[in-house]
Amino acid sequence: MATMFPVDEDFAIKEFILDRISVQRNFAIGGCALQSLTIDKYKDVLMNQIMYSVRAMIPAEDVKESTYTVTVKYPDGWWNAFKDQYFTETLLEMFPVKYVTKEETVTFKAYNLYPKFPAVYPECGDSRQVIFQYAGGVKDANE
Repeated sequence: MATMFPVDEDFAIKEFILDRISVQRNFAIGGCALQSLTIDKYKDVLMNQIMYSVRAMIPAEDVKESTYTVTVKYPDGWWNAFKDQYFTETLLEMFPVKYVTKEETVTFKAYNLYPKFPAVYPECGDSRQVIFQYAGGVKDANE
């Protein structure tokens, strides 16, 4: 039997039998997520499979926002990276490495998610619903 690739001496072809079994994935969508639910389906030709994308809006409380400034310094181009990695100290004194400094500001947001929150009233649409909690019960923001 001719092979299309070189076979190592220690390589052993194992024979095994595969069964086909049924698998299923269930998940529940309710409350306010059901109002904004979109399901996209497309065929992935490369992998020969059907892909589903399920998207919904759920209530979330903005808890924290953190902003950081990150500075990164790296060699300018492949030649300077080569010098940085392989040149001796003497050569580096004669031909110093040129560096580029890049500064980026990154913002991270943290949310408390409430996927099982009761359905948002239809008249709210995509707007933000604000609810205040106090000892006497729930109070509307407009009161």
